[in-house]
Amino acid sequence: MGGIAAQTVAIVAADIACRRADLEHAAASAQTLLFGWLLIVLLSVALLASFSPQVTVLGVHPASVVVLACTRAG
Repeated sequence: MGGIAAQTVAIVAADIACRRADLEHAAASAQTLLFGWLLIVLLSVALLASFSPQVTVLGVHPASVVVLACTRAG
């Protein structure tokens, strides 16, 4: 299944699940926006870690600790 087809299926499923309101208004909640920001932060940490030096502390990369801390905070 292609990427556009998968996105279309996801939108259809969300539209069926959320009949009371338009998806545009249902997705504008504060919780959804915070989860979006958390996703951006986690992806940014992973991207920065891929370009950082291969440094480990006790066998763990510092970016792993940052990702864990972000997921615990969210």
